[in-house]
Amino acid sequence: MEKKALKQRMREDLQLRGFSPHTQKEYLMRVTLFARYFGRLPDKLGEKEVKEYFLHLVRDKHASYGVLNMTYCCLCRGLFRFLNRRLPWASAQQSLPFYERAEDVATGLMPSLGYRFVPLISLTSLHPET
Repeated sequence: MEKKALKQRMREDLQLRGFSPHTQKEYLMRVTLFARYFGRLPDKLGEKEVKEYFLHLVRDKHASYGVLNMTYCCLCRGLFRFLNRRLPWASAQQSLPFYERAEDVATGLMPSLGYRFVPLISLTSLHPET
């Protein structure tokens, strides 16, 4: 696929998925840097190149966790999802359980995620209607 056509299709896919213009720009920039590192179109690159690129970011560029996380999201959830490919070591997104009552959230969801439940006070209880 031609470079401009690939970039345009990926931009359109990100727009359809509801990404903000800033996020679209960031995803496209990260994919461009990834492809530029190998001198090939990103649709010709795979798992081996992703691992090599991350090693390059860590060893040579001393990339921060934020940069690595953004690059991971761009490649795994952006580029490879767009190409209908999945990296074997990329975990599938887990969905949270649905709770019908607020009490179920406190007893079910929070402990399973390791969070302490902190009850929130409703603003209406602080300011009763006059």
